[in-house]
Amino acid sequence: MRTLTLLAVLSFAARAAAVPFLVPIDVNALAAKGEVKLTATAFDINDASKVFDADRDSLARTASINPALVEAAFTAPQSVSGFRVRFTAEKHDYTVSVDGEIAARGTFQGEDVQTVRLKRPASGRVFRLDVQRREGDDYVHIMDWELLQPGEVTGLSIAGPKGDVMEESVLKLSAAAKTADGRELDVTKDVRWSAASANVDKWRSDSQFRLTAPGEAQIAAALGDLHASLTVPVQAYKAGNSAFDLDAMYIERTPRIDYDANKATGGWPKPGQRVVWKAHLHNWGDRDVPSVNYQWILDGVPVLTGVLYNWKAGADETVTCPWRWEQKRHELAFLLDTRNAYPDERTKANNQIAIATDALAVGYWVEDGLARHMHEHQIEMGDGMNSFEDWGQRQMNRWNQMFANARYATSPSGIVDRVRLDTVVHVPSGALPFNGGLPTNNPDAKDKTVDLMWGMVARDMDTFWKPSQSGPFYYEYGLMHELDHARYLVDAYGFDVHSNQVDKVLGADGKPLLGTPALPGPKDGVVRYDKYKGMMDSTHYFSEHEAYAWNRIAGQRARKGNQNGPDDIGVYLGQDLPLRNHFRIVDANRKPLPGAVVEVHQARPQKDAWYGKTYVTEPDATYTADNDGWITLPRNPFGAEIHHDYGHANTTLLILVKANGVTRAAFQEITDFNLQYAAGQREDARYELQVNLAPDNTDLGVTRRG
Repeated sequence: MRTLTLLAVLSFAARAAAVPFLVPIDVNALAAKGEVKLTATAFDINDASKVFDADRDSLARTASINPALVEAAFTAPQSVSGFRVRFTAEKHDYTVSVDGEIAARGTFQGEDVQTVRLKRPASGRVFRLDVQRREGDDYVHIMDWELLQPGEVTGLSIAGPKGDVMEESVLKLSAAAKTADGRELDVTKDVRWSAASANVDKWRSDSQFRLTAPGEAQIAAALGDLHASLTVPVQAYKAGNSAFDLDAMYIERTPRIDYDANKATGGWPKPGQRVVWKAHLHNWGDRDVPSVNYQWILDGVPVLTGVLYNWKAGADETVTCPWRWEQKRHELAFLLDTRNAYPDERTKANNQIAIATDALAVGYWVEDGLARHMHEHQIEMGDGMNSFEDWGQRQMNRWNQMFANARYATSPSGIVDRVRLDTVVHVPSGALPFNGGLPTNNPDAKDKTVDLMWGMVARDMDTFWKPSQSGPFYYEYGLMHELDHARYLVDAYGFDVHSNQVDKVLGADGKPLLGTPALPGPKDGVVRYDKYKGMMDSTHYFSEHEAYAWNRIAGQRARKGNQNGPDDIGVYLGQDLPLRNHFRIVDANRKPLPGAVVEVHQARPQKDAWYGKTYVTEPDATYTADNDGWITLPRNPFGAEIHHDYGHANTTLLILVKANGVTRAAFQEITDFNLQYAAGQREDARYELQVNLAPDNTDLGVTRRG
């Protein structure tokens, strides 16, 4: 494919031209000079300076604190004529006060910045923003709060794309202007946008444009007397895979039901309700199909046959199968061209689909560039797949097989849920997300009809999406991992302990324990890894702990969200804990250590680190083993509240055992507590903690569940 170099031609207003505009106070510059003091609710991502940097995409996030506040106390009075705010797309209530008097209040919902112009200026020294997030989790994301004063701007410019631009893609443009003191302001929502060529259409918002055909696309912006324009060369798609192929892509269930509807049935259809299964089909290539037969099979028995007529080349079609809903598992299959009327298809492997009727619904929003790339190259994988949807079915099949394989003592039947591809929404390249958030995690934040969703973006085609059976083009395990998050599973590697998290723990001699027989491990690296590795670490199977997490909500649709991550992510960690936890302390030969002193150290926060944890020398609790080596820990020895997120993961205890004149370390994850609870040990759970007292010990203590 020929590569074009993108040429963006910008035309600016004359240097002397200026227009009146509400300009934000440069709060950060004044703070640097000591002329304003910033205070705010504790943030776990960035700080209050990000609130005032006039970058509407930068973020300051509270550490699960809701409501939140930000305050700017100036040494000299300021007069403002308005405010701008931006949060995440969910509903937020906010107030702005000046010297304790409310100057503005409102509700924010959506992804666009909100501007409030005051009827008369508000003057004072102390400006305060209070915001409460009304939907989603309690992590308040504050992107922008601007204190506006009358001023002027000059030098309008448009920022365009970098790299090649293809037809049927979306440009998301931004506009900037300069203040009198040389700052660059985002005026994307303030300018008047227009398309000056026939191959450009508006897309969803004023600053987004869909490129409908190859050629030069021309777009202009105006702010008063300031003008700027942009010219973008648009490439044509050139299809390579034009082979004839009939493709059974996925099966949808209608009516579509929000996961939080039908409270009595948990979002499922009502028993006996009429539902319709709809097979989505595509005719690849340039050959019309006069007729083709199909068949629906339920639990191995044919229930409906039919013929699809006049199927045009390149067209989508659907065929349906009505059914009365039963809230139990049935196996439903759809077969296309069962009489083999078209033996010359490129592949027959994609002529059938099989699903579990009670499977969780998965939705993909896929950008056209990636969908086209998939159709060009999926056939090279050798298993007969020929489209993005076929790739999606491969993922469902693999995921379901891993569910079935996850057989452990606490999950003897494996993970009992199943997943099915329920919808695929094709959108122009660059179009995601639709309603705020990330293009991957939140392709359409308002859609509740699927239980798990992901946005598939058109980028990294030659690297990440390189055709190969050893990468994501065949099995995308990373995406399965992310959708497990959307279900509510946490990262298992968050239980890891790194050397810089224990280097403050000192021995009796005042020196660090790290690197000694008491706490062996590297001085720079991971001291110990998570106990139950699985999909939520880096493997391609489900661990026992992950199987437990899935099965404790088996059969339930999405509850607190269908995107990564939902409000109830990791809720099981702190809920499923035995009332009393009895540990027997034993040596390397598994003989009890009566009188052993056991120090329990909770993990404290570690700033600016995912799953941050810090351990200190002073223990949070100390126990002495009885004559049989037993100690008893309470229901939750990990901390007042369980955290497993950015900046703080207190889900792993450091335990120091002191016996026979030596000290040995062990780490205890909350996961063992969860699995004992899952095994039915709700009141009293038992464990064995084994430590090696030998002088040349190179092992950390090992816990076995009783």
